[in-house]
Parts: sequence; C-alpha cells; structure tokens
Amino acid sequence: MGVSEFHVSDGSGNEILISCPNEIEDGYVSATVILFGERYGSDLSAQSQFDVVVDGKLYLNPFYTDCRVCGEIFRDFWEDFRNAGTLDIIAGDRKVSFPVNGLKSSLPSLNSVENPCKSSW
Repeated sequence: MGVSEFHVSDGSGNEILISCPNEIEDGYVSATVILFGERYGSDLSAQSQFDVVVDGKLYLNPFYTDCRVCGEIFRDFWEDFRNAGTLDIIAGDRKVSFPVNGLKSSLPSLNSVENPCKSSW
C-alpha cells in the first residue's frame, strides 16, 4: 500500500511531482506541476492541464492515461522522459525548463517490476 512519488525542481519554486500508487486498486499514474506558484494537474480540466516537451518533442498532457490512445502516449513518453536531454513544461502561456540530471537513475523503466507508475489503459 502507499504511493511512490518522484519530484523534480528547478530550484526556483517550480516543481514536477509524479505520483504512482503502489497497488492498481488505488489508482494510476498522475502528475502535478507548480509553475510560478500556480498548480496544474494531469486531469482533463482545461485550466489545469500541462504539456511536456522532451528533447524538442511535444507531449500533450502525457500523464493523463484514462483512454487507450492516452495510455499509448504515456508509454512512449515515459522512456523519452527518463532519457531526456532537455525537459520543458508548458501550462497556459507559461514555459519552464527543468533539470534532467538523475532522471534515468531515479525513474525505473516502465517495464520494470519495481515501477509502480501504471497507465489506466
């Protein structure tokens, strides 16, 4: 039981928090970002969505996995995210670059039995 959390900060108060329930019965991967004091989430609310740019490739709301296509996008995104050379978060008209040091060593491969981050599809 419980939740595994992964956190990335740019050192200026901007943050990414990825939450992964350790048991499927408790839910699926979700993420929250804080940009300039405003909170955005991976739900479908238009005001709260955020997108991720990994090495120049745009992923629209990649932590939302509650549809078949969304689950496929998440699986493609996750490995790119782990191996990112550059990482930007876009929410509304805001864009913030985040450090990528240690992402690969901190985030388990999606296929790893040790990875609790599961798509709902």
